[in-house]
Amino acid sequence: MITALEGACLFMHRYGAPARKIAREAVEQERDELLTIAEICKNLARRPPETFHEAVQSVWFLFVIGYSATIPQSLRIALWRVYARYTTIYV
Repeated sequence: MITALEGACLFMHRYGAPARKIAREAVEQERDELLTIAEICKNLARRPPETFHEAVQSVWFLFVIGYSATIPQSLRIALWRVYARYTTIYV
């Protein structure tokens, strides 16, 4: 159980890292939002949520971690391929 919790904390830290990286090149408002997301990810790895934003982010983490733990690795890859095939990114 401890290993799973440590893995969840590591996942939360890693989730915030790209937000910090993208924030370096973003405009001011976007940078503030991305840095807030990164800070929330770092904080949730160490303590329970204290704000509504943190609570919503923690529910998202629970969903993603729980979902990825319940299906086999090969199925996860197949699902991402289907998702990527039928998803259009609008800029």
